[in-house]
Amino acid sequence: MDPYEGGAPTSNNSHRPRALTSKLSFSFLQQKVTASDSSSNLVTNPTTAVTLANANQADIAFPNEADDTSSLHPSYSNRYSLASGTSPYLSAVGSSDEEFEGENIENSELTSLFQNLMAKDSRRGDENGISTPSMHNVFTDDEVPLDESFLMKRVALEKSDNLDTFKGKLKHFFILSTAGKPIYSMNGSDGLIMGYMGLITTIVSTFHESLKSEFHHISQDKFRLVVMDRNPLLLVAATNVSSELVPCSGDNSETSIIEEQLRTIYNYILAVLSKPVICKNFDRRMNYDLRNILSHQDFNMLDSLCMKLTYGFTLSTTGEYEMDNSFYIGAMLNNAITCAKIRKSTRAKLDAILISCKRLKAKQHSSNGSLIISDKLLGSDKERFIASDLLFGFLTIEEKVLSYLRPKAHHLGNEDIRTLLSTVSSSLQVPEHDDAPELWIPLCMPNFNDSGFLYLFVKQLFLPTLASPIIIILLSGNKSSFYDMKEVANYITYRIKRSSAFCRKLSDELVHMSTSTPVLRELGISIIRHFIYKRKSYNQFYMDNLQFDGNMSHVLRASSHVNHLYSNLARSKTSIAIEGISSAKKLTYTRWQLEGGWLTGFLLQDEKSEFYCICGGSGQAQMIIEESLRIIRWCERYNKRLFVGDGVTF
Repeated sequence: MDPYEGGAPTSNNSHRPRALTSKLSFSFLQQKVTASDSSSNLVTNPTTAVTLANANQADIAFPNEADDTSSLHPSYSNRYSLASGTSPYLSAVGSSDEEFEGENIENSELTSLFQNLMAKDSRRGDENGISTPSMHNVFTDDEVPLDESFLMKRVALEKSDNLDTFKGKLKHFFILSTAGKPIYSMNGSDGLIMGYMGLITTIVSTFHESLKSEFHHISQDKFRLVVMDRNPLLLVAATNVSSELVPCSGDNSETSIIEEQLRTIYNYILAVLSKPVICKNFDRRMNYDLRNILSHQDFNMLDSLCMKLTYGFTLSTTGEYEMDNSFYIGAMLNNAITCAKIRKSTRAKLDAILISCKRLKAKQHSSNGSLIISDKLLGSDKERFIASDLLFGFLTIEEKVLSYLRPKAHHLGNEDIRTLLSTVSSSLQVPEHDDAPELWIPLCMPNFNDSGFLYLFVKQLFLPTLASPIIIILLSGNKSSFYDMKEVANYITYRIKRSSAFCRKLSDELVHMSTSTPVLRELGISIIRHFIYKRKSYNQFYMDNLQFDGNMSHVLRASSHVNHLYSNLARSKTSIAIEGISSAKKLTYTRWQLEGGWLTGFLLQDEKSEFYCICGGSGQAQMIIEESLRIIRWCERYNKRLFVGDGVTF
């Protein structure tokens, strides 16, 4: 057995240095790039991974692009286009399916297809010449300045009794009982929303009783109301956000985005209460006030979820804000989770530590005093496994997964994992010293088992030079196993800190992860400014850090532009399935003009992965394809660094 006995050694690191997370600005959102400026950046370092045939290159930049504000109409290739009759500010959205056989022709085939799409867009732009303004509000799809005044008036949470303020908000979420009892409102006071709750329940009950059908949604004049009936609860979203009024490509439901948001909120309610508890209380009394068993922290968590699902950040009336692009993009990518980027050997060491917990034993003596003496004399002390009740284990940092332990026959779905990570993050307090309090949280995993609770033991592990703690999360099915889980967490802490070399290596890799990613620079990438790579089989994604300098309105505006562009790509991607051809690829792209110049969004997908990227300024189709494939192959090569996969099993 490991020499560890009874707990991890402790040390006082209260004066250890903390690494500061570097803040980077997205230069391509601010810097205006002309064709002449970008031409010098089109030369990349030679690579043997990609061989391109010499071909005529279709420039994304058009003559006199810096002075020409003419927009390009979208092209249509057997799929829905977001720009069709929705927004004049997307200069081009194109998509196509094509089959490619053989790695040698992959680049040239993709380049040819990309050129054809852009040529089609160019012809349509010449014929129509729709003007594209340099300022665009991504939330209202118009030229209203997305400044601090707009954010505070139309976006920030507001719980006051002011009716005009309430009506001015772009987004509302409500949770109420089927009897009309209000439970939660994103904006407005209880007194203000009471009338709306009565109206909603009247509409829903009328459909049930008179029309014998279920009310789903109303859409009219840039407004949409969606109701999700989860008897005895009703979850409601009312939106004026322009991007949420557009259906996804290949999806028959024009409300799928909002439905996913409501499902996430409902999952959280189930997580903190469980389905049986909710039904039991409403069975006793139909007008039961569910707020009686929800904590202040639960309401804060609901506020945070509603803001991050809609905007990708939280914002209060006091001007306090917190960006969370990763959560927004994860929801956009079908509840994908993100993992911490560390070396394969480092992750394997953490996996080994987690799996070794299941072998951790303790002496178990008899309760009878005479039998204890007999056991010791005969050497027949019984042993028990301390972690016998451990079902799942996570090591995370900043809501990114480092290592994941699970039984062979079971796994947690991504929706449950996202709920778990968000709940733990909201429950943690920033300690003044390293002696952070340990948490014991009952939480229902509704997609795993909505009838009962798992019990989370949460411990923060601080390492030298690391600004954020590693979070140890242990899930047990036994509510009385707190001290066993505490012992397991102490063992994990001991094993990580036991080797100063490994501890230093882990800290260095995590500090490096939180700073500027060197991937684009190391690969000689000159056109692509940011990318997201999603591994479909894992439903996990990796992306560059998104950090911005500037005041609140600048940071949130830049963040919203990035989220909006990626969201457009995700919603407009083709969904036509091609069976039996492993090399089948599908591409989608969009061009967009901001005050700082042009942006190009590009999506390349196949059966294994989805690759999204943002290209700054102007570039050539061949160069974008080449750099995209170079990054994709790098991600495939180092997928063990980027993803935890299915985790380690016992």
